[in-house]
Amino acid sequence: MHRALVIPVCVVIAVLVLAGCGAAEPVVVPEGAVLIDVRTAAEFADWHAPQAVNLPHDRIADTIAGQVPDKATPIAVYCRSGNRSGQAQASLQRLGYTQVVNIGGLSEVRAWLAQSAVPVP
Repeated sequence: MHRALVIPVCVVIAVLVLAGCGAAEPVVVPEGAVLIDVRTAAEFADWHAPQAVNLPHDRIADTIAGQVPDKATPIAVYCRSGNRSGQAQASLQRLGYTQVVNIGGLSEVRAWLAQSAVPVP
């Protein structure tokens, strides 16, 4: 009889925990950061933020030095949902890049562009 209460209580706790996840602080992107879209070339061609360069997350470790040789340069990465940009951020940090910010997904990058007064296509 006690087992029947465990699942509903766990579900309620999970919902309450997840409900707090949506109130994340806005990402602060350093002035002059290199904006990197880590999605595929096809996704990048469909839409990308102004001034973004495309370095797909699965090749970023091999291509970043050609685009950003100074490891102290501020970098901001984004993708469709935030998953690949999180992977790219971790890769760049492992390579010694010290100022890497994960903006997140497309909705977050559009919100960041809007607050930065950059025209969003």
